[in-house]
Amino acid sequence: MRWEQTEFLLKGIYLGLLLMVALHAPDWPDVAKVGAFTFGGLGLALVAAAWQKMREGYRARGRWFGFLLFLLLENPGMVYTGLIAGLTVGAYTTFKDRADDWAVLAVAGGAVLGIVFYFLRTVRDRDKRFWLAFGLVAVFVGGALYIVLQHPSLLGVQQRFMLGVLLLLGIPGFYLLTFSSLVEESEIEIAAMCAALGAGFCFLGEKISPNFGVIAIIVPIFIYYYYTRRILPGLRVFKHTLRGLSYSKVGNYRAALVSLNRALQLDPSYALARNQLWQLHRQMDIDKLKSDPETLALVNYDLCLERVAWLLLLDKPKPEQIQEAQRLLELVAGQRPALEPSCAYWRAVAFLHQRNVDQAAQELESVLRAAAQDSPARRAVLFPAWQLALVLHPEMHKRVATPLLAQPGRRMEAIAAVERQLALKADDQAAWELKRLLYAPLTENDYDSAAMPEQSALDFDHAYAQQLGLALVENKDQWQRGCEYLRIAARGLPTQATNIYILIAKTHDRYGDAAGLWHNYRRALQVGRKIGVATLKEEDRTALFEVAKQLGEHTMKEGDVDSAIDAFKFYSQYERAGVETYRTLAQLFERKAEKASDAKQKQDNLFLALHCTEHALSYQGSGNDKDLLQRKDKYCYSIAPEEVKARWPQIHKWFDVEYCLEKTRWVLEKYNGDLDLLDWASHLADLAQAAQPERIAAKLLRARIRRQRGDINDAVALLEEIRQNKPEKFGSQEEEESWYFAHRLLGDLYIDEKPDQAVLCFQEFRKSDRAGADSLYKLGRAYENLGDHARAAKAYEAVTAFEDHPLVYEARDGLARVRGANNPVG
Repeated sequence: MRWEQTEFLLKGIYLGLLLMVALHAPDWPDVAKVGAFTFGGLGLALVAAAWQKMREGYRARGRWFGFLLFLLLENPGMVYTGLIAGLTVGAYTTFKDRADDWAVLAVAGGAVLGIVFYFLRTVRDRDKRFWLAFGLVAVFVGGALYIVLQHPSLLGVQQRFMLGVLLLLGIPGFYLLTFSSLVEESEIEIAAMCAALGAGFCFLGEKISPNFGVIAIIVPIFIYYYYTRRILPGLRVFKHTLRGLSYSKVGNYRAALVSLNRALQLDPSYALARNQLWQLHRQMDIDKLKSDPETLALVNYDLCLERVAWLLLLDKPKPEQIQEAQRLLELVAGQRPALEPSCAYWRAVAFLHQRNVDQAAQELESVLRAAAQDSPARRAVLFPAWQLALVLHPEMHKRVATPLLAQPGRRMEAIAAVERQLALKADDQAAWELKRLLYAPLTENDYDSAAMPEQSALDFDHAYAQQLGLALVENKDQWQRGCEYLRIAARGLPTQATNIYILIAKTHDRYGDAAGLWHNYRRALQVGRKIGVATLKEEDRTALFEVAKQLGEHTMKEGDVDSAIDAFKFYSQYERAGVETYRTLAQLFERKAEKASDAKQKQDNLFLALHCTEHALSYQGSGNDKDLLQRKDKYCYSIAPEEVKARWPQIHKWFDVEYCLEKTRWVLEKYNGDLDLLDWASHLADLAQAAQPERIAAKLLRARIRRQRGDINDAVALLEEIRQNKPEKFGSQEEEESWYFAHRLLGDLYIDEKPDQAVLCFQEFRKSDRAGADSLYKLGRAYENLGDHARAAKAYEAVTAFEDHPLVYEARDGLARVRGANNPVG
């Protein structure tokens, strides 16, 4: 069994022994006798512990209270043995003549309770452990109230009274066990003491006041909550500090280091623990520690460096103080290699105190040069190291700072160190002095050495660089230097970068550099595209869009089509861009298509031109724009049907299939024999068919065009394709009408050569709402050609009912003809 488990078991047994004493209903002399044995056992145990420690070489040296605390904290085994053994012996000698089974049960119950304490202590979740311990208090106090109020006969009056007394008197002993414990105090121990307090109040309260039960509940709960939330965290730290103080006073440095380090781990800002640890490090003989690796591992090396700083920052440190600092630095560097940068910096300071400039320069340079081995420890001393190199010592400036700052990346690293210092202490005047010194000669090459292309450097004050630039751009001799600062600032101020580049551009223009004007306008657009115009303020967006328009117009005049397209595309995001922007873009894409070196590039740009045209036509009031409509006709005639088919997933939202169909119908209606016009209609129909291969209207128009050209076989094939693929449901009324009209056309083509098929086609067309006397007449002709004179006569006769129809006379001739065939003369 580990000592931690043993401690909790013994704490439970301690409470069980108190219960056993109470169950014997002792009188006051009995209580005094038991108490005398208990604390006598504790006294004997502490005397034995003191004798053992003194034999080991420990001395009180007049600090008896500190020595007593040391004994309590250093000898938990003796404290537990003395208290519990004394209580056991006292109980036995007092009640040996009144022994019963209750005694054994009480002690056994206490042992079980100790095991419960241990398992509750192992719960890692602090909140869960808090509420479990709170439940422990509630159970014990509630149980005591239950006995007093509901079943007082379980215990005699004297038993209840003395149980209350013993529980209250036993609390100091229990706390002494907790205080001397090697296990860090938790909510469990205070819960046990509050439970004892509440139960004691319950058993004593019935003789004092009938309302004492309320106090028995409220007071322990309040103490438990307040103690665990407000007192216990600080008390843990204080006890570790006190333990460390006691150890240090008797020369037990190893244990003192463990306790004080734990105190600072729990509360790094605890001044008493930090001061005691400081004093302890001053007392220790560092040279002797080198032969004690276990103690050496516990040394607080950060505190050693603080000690070094204190020694070397004295106005005029003495030689022995410098030597002490150097010994500490040797110890830290040997035991904690990660702290070597700090050690190197302080060695440089020490060497300067000794006027050893060569060694100081070597140590300081080792800190500032080792960028490839950057670490938190190095970063921690970079600011004071650069301060020493640049401003505190002229020889360090000459030997270290000047050559290092000429190397790529060093200036930016120094600036980063300064910015980190100012982030910690904004009003650090020494840091501001160093900042001004480092930023003054800063160049874009310096900045680029610390930042990836088009990205910003970390730990850099871009707003400060902006202010430096603004102060110089009005100066005719330094405006270029000011623009350099502004370009650096723009890298780290994305929401201001567009305005910064516009300002740079106007500065170039003011001093007669037109190329610089347009170059920086381009940079403004690049930044705006990267960050998104939606992130900009309204006035900044407006300014950027105006720049985009100016740049587009300029590059268009210069014949730089690609740059003009880029600028106008950016400008098209502006809500005020309007129709003219898209007209211009269409014109530019058309130019680019004309200069394209291959067919694919040409088609790409034609589609883009058509898209821009469609966008322009979508604006209110521009639907009848003659120029835009002409452009649409031209671009549609220039794009290939196979390209429409290949690009359909990308263009389906804007490509105007209905335009192709309507324009084709218009041409067919106006056809006057112009074959070029018919070719245009054919191309438009092919585009519609490529876009929507199953569209009946497109197939029908293609068939009509083939018929007009005289390609009857092709026309029949297209119409038969429609006839043989009737959809289950028509997508629109237009599709349904096209279906029936295709049958009418096919019937016309079949009427003389395939009258049987013509009959079927005309019968299908007769289902259409558009069927009339014309189709009846043609049906009659088909029947007549088929030799079915009866049906032909019936169809002709139906036509004659339309007295005003142009075909009525031909229908009468047909009727006479088929009747004559049925009744030949002679």
